[in-house]
Amino acid sequence: MGASLKGKKIYKLKYDSMEHTERVNWLRSNARLENVNETMEVSDDGKYITLAVLLDNVVFQRYLKEFEPELF
Repeated sequence: MGASLKGKKIYKLKYDSMEHTERVNWLRSNARLENVNETMEVSDDGKYITLAVLLDNVVFQRYLKEFEPELF
């Protein structure tokens, strides 16, 4: 409830595993997340990673602009 009051919600971010370090570093810097690996799921073939992270809409839009401009 506290997160929704602050305008945050959980977003599932799916990306190529080769980009993991870059994306996690961005999330740590821009979203002030620390334990992102706790919500990490790796696909059976190891090619994709999915993270469930708590973000506000502004940070999520910045994330899309940085990493997925076609969705931005």
